[in-house]
Amino acid sequence: VMLGARGPEGVGVLATRVDLDDAGVTIDLPYVSAVMEHQGVTHVHVVVVSDGAVTTQHPVLSVFADHFRDNTTIVVQSLVQVSTLGEAGRPWRDHLKGVDGITADYRDSIATAEKAASGEAVLDSRASMEAQFARDDTRQAGWLNSATVDAVAAVRDVIAAMHDHRLVDEQLAAKVAAVIRHRKDRRDAILRTVTYNAVEAAEVFTRCATMLSGQDRADVLTLSVVAHYCAGRGSVARSALEVAASETSTPDNLLVLTSKALDRGLHPDKFSQLLGDLTDDTIASKLLGGEFPPY
Repeated sequence: VMLGARGPEGVGVLATRVDLDDAGVTIDLPYVSAVMEHQGVTHVHVVVVSDGAVTTQHPVLSVFADHFRDNTTIVVQSLVQVSTLGEAGRPWRDHLKGVDGITADYRDSIATAEKAASGEAVLDSRASMEAQFARDDTRQAGWLNSATVDAVAAVRDVIAAMHDHRLVDEQLAAKVAAVIRHRKDRRDAILRTVTYNAVEAAEVFTRCATMLSGQDRADVLTLSVVAHYCAGRGSVARSALEVAASETSTPDNLLVLTSKALDRGLHPDKFSQLLGDLTDDTIASKLLGGEFPPY
């Protein structure tokens, strides 16, 4: 289980857990480090969660350090080993600097508080990420004739729901699905709400998707994927993408595009810029380094 993130001044964090029973799971270090370099990471802190004494260096730390030294220009700033993740009062040791310490409670983190204050979810596991996209069988939207749904009114309703989540209901979900089903340019109009507020748009589209099924669910989940990506939640976007892909045998080109962007480690700001140029093949191809899927 790994997390790659870029902080200020090109400083990244690469974390992995070796205290779980993950037999057969491998780490693609060349790919991960290539993504980090592509995102402008110049220095990295390596963190390993182990189930043994932190004073005995786990061999994976040496593997990481050797890889960055021999194959990249990224400088390793610390090799931290900790015994338990997300729990205060646990010992840790930086085997690069020979420094020992005790972990703080992540819930006291200023970053965590800022996320909560801005309405962002602080999720503690992959299961938590996947659970928010699960179908709600107690609230399922009906089917609306796409030709009779006012796209402008639907966009207005989405924006209203972004300000008041109580407005996210079966009727809104049905409207959004119908607009997407009707025409792609109407879908793109709804997609523009992401540039208005990606965090709130992600919340609305995610909730709407739980009330839908089949291709309609996949289409609305695609908007959720895009919104989470633009909000800087790459791991959540990836989780939503996997759910969306499982709902359809013919993934929308926007879903394919977003998947390629995630795979290449395209920065959320660049991806947001790409949304503004969806009809420009030249710009999109330049940003992604590949062919832009035709609409």
